[in-house]
Parts: sequence; structure tokens; C-alpha cells
Amino acid sequence: MLIAYFVIRLLKTENPQWCLAIGTVVGLGLMTKYAIMFFLAGVLGGLLLTRARRFLGSRWFWAGAGLALLICLPNLIWQLRHGFISLHFLRHIHARDVGEGRADGFWFYQFVGWANRFAAPLWIMGLLGFLRSPRYRMLAWMYLIRRVISWLAKGRGYYTAGAYPMLMAMGAVVIEGWLAALPRFWRATVEAVYLIALIGWGLYVCPAILPLASSGPLRDRARHQRRPARGNRLERVG
Repeated sequence: MLIAYFVIRLLKTENPQWCLAIGTVVGLGLMTKYAIMFFLAGVLGGLLLTRARRFLGSRWFWAGAGLALLICLPNLIWQLRHGFISLHFLRHIHARDVGEGRADGFWFYQFVGWANRFAAPLWIMGLLGFLRSPRYRMLAWMYLIRRVISWLAKGRGYYTAGAYPMLMAMGAVVIEGWLAALPRFWRATVEAVYLIALIGWGLYVCPAILPLASSGPLRDRARHQRRPARGNRLERVG
């Protein structure tokens, strides 16, 4: 999300110095989780596929890339000295997940599992809004490329969850523009109903994913929601 924010700042101001901020977060992200490489592929793809490619010729872009490499260099050296042991570990758990069916239902869960299901219109409108915007189209490609790579690699559905806030933000702008044309009463009514649906579903799902209780009905409900479904091994998380 922070990478997306800095990319937006880069595109809005057209100041290539924001590449340093992007590079810093990329470096820190690589020190935290290697799967950020998929999102980074989306960033680079978005640069190449849009007019933002002009930043590739800036010294600030390459300075940001060098900064990212410098930050994660200790991790890279450690991996080199230990035969990229983390890569072997990731391959093992990926094979386990695919074998147990945990990667099934990737597309289904994009709509009902890894983002509030009532937020689906919000992020879909956001994706369309980015695609229609010459200035911010790069954000759409950042999401689409990341999502397709995860699908082709048989990744689990929640791997793309972190990309939805930027889509929801744009979707809010698009929908707000539509609602502005409605009379005040109907605008307030639509906003209130939608807000109640978002909050209500969020409250319903929370007991299944948050450690609210170590015992009792809330804990039992969480365990029931996470139990594999009969006939397959998809995890049910609401």
C-alpha cells in the first residue's frame, strides 16, 4: 500500500525524486517478504505499458533501484551464503498448498474472500477508473499484472489482498462523482445503506479472522469457518 501511495505521488507531481521513496519501501519489503517481487513486477510492467515509462530514463529511478538493492543487500548476501534456503522453503510450502487445494478458487475469493464482498463494486469501479485515467493507468496495470502472475503461479487467493486499498480509494472517487448528481435525500440514502452493508459484513467476518477469544462461541465459530469444505480443501474464511 505504501508503494502504491508513493507511485501515486510520483504520477501526480511528476517529480522523479519520489522514486527514492519507492525504492526505500521496496527494499524494506524485500527484507520482510519475498512475494513483494510479484507486486514489483506489476510496478515495472505498469511503467513500461504507460506514459510513466519516461521515468525509466531519470537518474532518480536508478537511484531508487540502487537504494532498494542496498537495503536488501544483507539479506541477499545471507541467501547466497546459505544456498538460497528460503527459496527451497517457499517451493516446499507452495507444493504443499497446491497439493492440499489451498490455491483453488483463486478468482472466486477475489470477490468474496480477500476483500469485503460488499466492497467489490468499489474496487471494480476503482480498477476501471484507473484504466480510464491516462495519468494513473499505471496503478491498474500494477494490480492486473500482480493478479495474473499469482494466478499463473497457483498462488493462494489472499496474496493479492494488499492491492485492493488503492483500487477502493479510486472507486470511492468514481462513485462519489456519480452520487453528486443525485438529489440530497437519495444520495444520503445510498451512502447510508452502502456504509451499513460494508460495516455489517466486516463485523460478521471479524470473529473468523481476528483472535477475539481463546475459548467459547467466538473461537468455535472461527474454527468452523476455517474448516475445509466437504469435497475439496478450500478454506472457508467468509
